[in-house]
Amino acid sequence: MLPALLLAVAMSAAATPMTVDEIVARHLEARGGAQKLAAVQNLKVSGKAFFGGDDFTITAEFAQVRKRANQIRTEVTLQGLTGIDAYDGQQSWSVDPFQGRKDPFRTTADEARGLAQDADLDGALIGWREKGNQVSYLGTEDVDGTPAHKLRIALKDG
Repeated sequence: MLPALLLAVAMSAAATPMTVDEIVARHLEARGGAQKLAAVQNLKVSGKAFFGGDDFTITAEFAQVRKRANQIRTEVTLQGLTGIDAYDGQQSWSVDPFQGRKDPFRTTADEARGLAQDADLDGALIGWREKGNQVSYLGTEDVDGTPAHKLRIALKDG
């Protein structure tokens, strides 16, 4: 993860600069509101990617499950091998057959921190103060012809 994450919140930029709290409130409302967001207990994302040329095709499959209490499991399957990264809210581990490591092993502290950040279902903006994150308003910028508010998010743990 980058120490500071730049985020362009794609919503109409008002003539008067908005505060971080106003932008976060609109962001939360756009996601269904606090009550509906809190009701989401898990999220699964999956997909396939196809690579190749004229005479061959390689398929990669991806699945990620995130659960409340900051849990995450990501699987990537390529040519019959499945790599796994997981975090249970306290510890992280991986299986990396692409590097010859077919048995689970504990990840480094940096990898665990990255997985913990990815496991946050709400994202870095929702409850940013409670999480110890810092958010700065950087003004507006054009994103494909639409004015957008630009925020800098400094995560508590980098």
